[in-house]
Amino acid sequence: MVEEYIEKIMKNMPSIIINVIFIGAFIIYLIEHIQVIKDTALLIWSFIRKYIIDIYWRYERKRYNAELMNSTYIQWQLGVIKKIYEELLQEYRSENDISEKDLHITELTFEAGEDEEDGISREYESYTWKMKEIPYPFDGICDKEYLTFLGKTDFKSYKDYLYRDEKINVREMKMINRYASLVKRTIRFPNRIGYMLDEMYFDENRNLKVKAHVGTYMQNVLQSHILEYELYRFYCKCFKKVPDWDKKLKAMSRKEIMEHLPLRKRIHASQKKECEIFCSGAGRDSLLSVQIMVMVKNYSGSYDCLRIRRSENVAAKAGYIQLIPSGGFESINSDMCREAQWTNYSLNKVLFRELAEECFGLPDDEKNDKMNPEAIYYHTDIEKVVKGLIGENKTVEFEFLGVAESLVGLRPEFCFLMKIDNMDLVNDISCNEESDKQIHLIDIRTMEKKAFWQGEKNEYDDLTKFNCTSAALFELVRQSNLYQECLKGK
Repeated sequence: MVEEYIEKIMKNMPSIIINVIFIGAFIIYLIEHIQVIKDTALLIWSFIRKYIIDIYWRYERKRYNAELMNSTYIQWQLGVIKKIYEELLQEYRSENDISEKDLHITELTFEAGEDEEDGISREYESYTWKMKEIPYPFDGICDKEYLTFLGKTDFKSYKDYLYRDEKINVREMKMINRYASLVKRTIRFPNRIGYMLDEMYFDENRNLKVKAHVGTYMQNVLQSHILEYELYRFYCKCFKKVPDWDKKLKAMSRKEIMEHLPLRKRIHASQKKECEIFCSGAGRDSLLSVQIMVMVKNYSGSYDCLRIRRSENVAAKAGYIQLIPSGGFESINSDMCREAQWTNYSLNKVLFRELAEECFGLPDDEKNDKMNPEAIYYHTDIEKVVKGLIGENKTVEFEFLGVAESLVGLRPEFCFLMKIDNMDLVNDISCNEESDKQIHLIDIRTMEKKAFWQGEKNEYDDLTKFNCTSAALFELVRQSNLYQECLKGK
């Protein structure tokens, strides 16, 4: 038996030797061309990542954005937000002697016209906080004396952008990673420095004061924007397939709701008193923001408001209607040095920069990293605006109205109104990448009409798809004397 086996091997020896030589040669070839093989593998992986994984996440983001614009989801979200925050708002007002008229859940109401039966009203998932009106140059609100600087930090993974003193469990980290994959393709400058809320408070003259610290945009995305995604997951898990979702929501206690929102629950638990969440940035890095309702004089003698529909390629509120300019209180560049953090912390600079970027075509790109922050004052159109503010013949009025905050993302936005009588500036108005197509100029008299928002046969849904903080800004604007004078044609 053994002899037969040996004889068989000897007969096949030539083919065995050839196979061994071939395998050996192949191994030598692999060793000699290991870099080529690595490069080829990376090329294949790059292709998969770009054309398959990217396609998947684009599809998921589109599905996510579509759900956020679904009327049922919008109603559900408002119901959840009111259940979490209405009592807290009442408690905060009571403790700080603030009237409900000055601080409340945002609501817009439009009365019926002559031939209409009823008006319309819509609440939003934000608060509106009317404050003492302050004219330009808004001195004292954001004092550099109360700014905490960001030390040198290496952001190598998503964990580096998260909470400094808190441990994130596996389940929460999985959700954070998934959200990061969902939105990272819409984020152009993850490490651009911005200014995060520490505390808002009032001095002895009831003037608003702000304490802030420096952070990065990605920190804001993974600690503030993500709260909207957490709500979305809660909806998909517990309500999406439930026909009577409103009954189920009504039956749930506030405590039960918060158990499904661990990231939000952590933020609430970080407050000294839970009701202080409306003026405190504890437990998160929430980027301060600014928004302006701009009114430009038109040839009929009235004023047009600037408005856009947000693009699909933005990290938040894709497809929603928004007053512009609006944006984060960020640096002009991504320089982490202390001097850059200090120099860029200027409310006026960020207001004019947002105005230039979103209304007058200033590109928001890598070139800004080499731009002097003071250069914004030398932009052609901003020069005209500033001259109109401080020159002998004043053609621009600019005032601070109060604060709005999305109770979904817990990000405060400083609200301003600007009136421009220089009609030459209208020719230079152009949109940026946040806009779906173009900037719409709408007569404020038309904006006050119910039919503009609802349509003659209820075919419009614009009032529902109005970005909640823009709605809060519009509510503040409608209470201002400057707006009312423009509305009456004075």
